[in-house]
Amino acid sequence: MNYKVYHETFSGCINEIFQTAEENKVILEDVNFIWGCIGYNETARYSLAIESLKSKSTKKALQVQVARLESGRYELNMYIL
Repeated sequence: MNYKVYHETFSGCINEIFQTAEENKVILEDVNFIWGCIGYNETARYSLAIESLKSKSTKKALQVQVARLESGRYELNMYIL
């Protein structure tokens, strides 16, 4: 998966997650939850269940980490496990 790693806002990270998932034909099961806030020098981790991957059912999950850097920018890392 190719995606933008550094973002100016937390919402930019969230938008990148869904845009990248859509581009890679990843359908997430339930994304209706509260993402929360991240303090400086903190990392939030999320595990999003995948309903289907490239039109095939799967039991995998999209692992997401969002870190807020000291500069105020956000760093996004994600992978499928």
